Amino acid sequence: VLEDVVRVFGAEGGAVYLMNGEQEELARGYGELDETDEEGISVPLRYEGDQIGTIKLGKRKSGEGYSPRDMKLLRDTASLLAATLQAQKE
Repeated sequence: VLEDVVRVFGAEGGAVYLMNGEQEELARGYGELDETDEEGISVPLRYEGDQIGTIKLGKRKSGEGYSPRDMKLLRDTASLLAATLQAQKE
């Protein structure tokens, strides 16, 4: 799923972090992701009000910034991903 999200958004890379106790741990990475790059975006993965992780995308290969529409699409994707991850746990 992460690979598809990175491709759809045209990002250089991305990562999914999942909560392990009070800390997030890298669950999956794809491509190049510079954690210090302010051009990237991140959205919490939430399930039933609890944050279970974060999805992060690096800057776009085109150099364009992310739009409010992009943020909404990533939030919607994160919601589906969180539900899928939680279902796999149960």
